[in-house]
Amino acid sequence: MMWVFLFILLLIVVVVLAYKLYTVYASLNVIRKDLAWIVEDDTNRQLRLPYEDKTMRRLTEELNLELRKLRRERIKYERGNVELKNAVSSISHDLRTPLTAIIGYTELLQEKERTPEETRYLDIIRKRCESLRRLTEELFSYAIVSTITGEEEQNEQETQNVDIRSVLELCVAGFYQDLRKRKIEPLIILPDVPVMKVLNEEYLLRVFSNLISNAVKYSDGDLKIEMTMDGKVRFENHASQLDKLQVERLFDRFYTVQASRESTGLGLTVAKLLTEKMGGEIHAEFEDGILGIEVTI
Repeated sequence: MMWVFLFILLLIVVVVLAYKLYTVYASLNVIRKDLAWIVEDDTNRQLRLPYEDKTMRRLTEELNLELRKLRRERIKYERGNVELKNAVSSISHDLRTPLTAIIGYTELLQEKERTPEETRYLDIIRKRCESLRRLTEELFSYAIVSTITGEEEQNEQETQNVDIRSVLELCVAGFYQDLRKRKIEPLIILPDVPVMKVLNEEYLLRVFSNLISNAVKYSDGDLKIEMTMDGKVRFENHASQLDKLQVERLFDRFYTVQASRESTGLGLTVAKLLTEKMGGEIHAEFEDGILGIEVTI
C-alpha cells in the first residue's frame, strides 16, 4: 500500500509541476507577444498575465513599470525632436529672405561702374552669399525630410483649393535670374485656364521649386515645362552629364552625381516625399540624353 501511496503522491507532484511549467511557459509567451506589439506600435497597453503566479506577477509589474518609464522618455525625446526640427526649418526659412535680397543687391551693384578692387570684393561677397544660400536650402530640405519621415507627421496636412498653373508660374518667375545666368530660355506650355486642385500649396511650391532647381543644375541649356488640364506637369531638358543609372537614383536620399557635389542630394528627395504626401506620383526617365521628370498631383 505504501508504494501505491508514494506513486499517487509522485504523480500529483508531477502533474502540479507540469501545470506550473505550462502556466509559466504560457505566461512568458503572452508577455513576449505583448512586449513586441507594445514596442512596435508604442501603445499605452500593459503586459498581461494569463495565469496567476507571484513570481510572474512581480516580473510583469516590473516590466510594466519600465515600459511606462520608457514611454515617458520617448515622448520627451519626440517632443524635443519636433521642436528642434521646427526650429531648424524656421531659421533656415527666415535666412532665405534676407539672403535673396543681399544677392539681388549685389547683382545690381555688378551692373554699375566700379574699381577693380571693388569688383573683387563684390565677387567675394556674391560667392559667399551663394554658398550660404545653398547651405540654407540644404538645411531647410533636411528639416523637411526629417519631419515628413518622422512619426509626428501622421497628422493631417493643411489643404486648400490651389491653382497649380499659378503656382508653377510663380516658381518659374522666381528662378528668372538663375535661368538667365545659365542662358536657359524655358519653353513653357500651360493651359489657358486655371487648374484647380485641393492640396497643400506650400508643399506644391517646394516641389516645383526643387524640380526647376534640378533642371537648372543639370540642363545643357534648355528647359521645357508642360502642364496638362488634369494636373500633370512634365519637366524636360538635355542633360549630357547624366546617364540612366544616375537618373534611377536621383530620388535617393543624399545621392549626388559627380557634377553636383555642392549639394547634399535632398532636393529631389523632398520633391518625392511632398508629392507622395499630397497623394501624387513623381518619376524620372532618361532617353536620348533628355532627362524627363513627370509629376502627377
